[in-house]
Amino acid sequence: MRVIIRGANIPHNDYLPDTVLFSDGTVNRTAYELYWSSWSPNAQSKRFGPSFSELHPNAVEDRPMNIQPGAFTCPSSYKNKYSPYELGRQGCGPDDYSWSSVGQVGYIPVLPGDPGIDRIQTFAYNSNVFALSPRLDLASGMPHPDPTVRASEYEGKALYPIASVRNYALLQNEALTIYRSGLLGVNALQNSRGSGDRPYPSIVFPSHLIPTDIAVTSGNELAVVTLWDTQTLIGKLAVVAIEAKYLPLSTTPYLGMPNQGSFSDLVLLGYVDLPIAAPTAVSAASNHR
Repeated sequence: MRVIIRGANIPHNDYLPDTVLFSDGTVNRTAYELYWSSWSPNAQSKRFGPSFSELHPNAVEDRPMNIQPGAFTCPSSYKNKYSPYELGRQGCGPDDYSWSSVGQVGYIPVLPGDPGIDRIQTFAYNSNVFALSPRLDLASGMPHPDPTVRASEYEGKALYPIASVRNYALLQNEALTIYRSGLLGVNALQNSRGSGDRPYPSIVFPSHLIPTDIAVTSGNELAVVTLWDTQTLIGKLAVVAIEAKYLPLSTTPYLGMPNQGSFSDLVLLGYVDLPIAAPTAVSAASNHR
């Protein structure tokens, strides 16, 4: 019997195999299954590849840093949207049109039961000032953890994010996120759907399929997920059709058609066997224009 470690049973160990292959190029089943069960800062860092110091062991760390502007307070700020702010005249100006950019950040949690994903604000403008530093999105109510992961539809499976994606070609209001439990779900925003627009859609992959990355086509028509199949020891690509009927005045409400990413349904179309055993990254595009 083989045990695939998933969800809340993940051991926080540091060991990560250097390869999942034997010297003759065949798959080492033990290493294959262990690679994605190791879950710690060091193991995760190793998956991302060598660090600067590992590639340049004797180099001086002299890479340029972003300029850090001053931080000022604005008494008229709603929650912490633009207080502190980093750009604009001190004292801020009168209220005017405002906007902000909000998303999610994933991390390896320290405390038991922490899902490892928060909702943060990365940019805001109002009162003639700009808030440029990341901060918890207090306007969402309880941003730690991200409110969507507490949804009853997800039954506690929204734990430990592996990968999350938003589109660069067309507005995508909500992120698509895959978790260690095999759950593919969404992460909503303050105004990405109406208050009564539920449920949050999801797909849960079988326990022998370990998700490793996700991408979405240019018009949010399809999502593709790379998977390691621990039964057959081959890589797979899951193809998922997307529907986004929420915010009806701003989107196309049909499955598999271009939309603005307030997701209402996810439909698994099937799997494609890949000619590689261990896919770790994927990208996708479409000619929706």
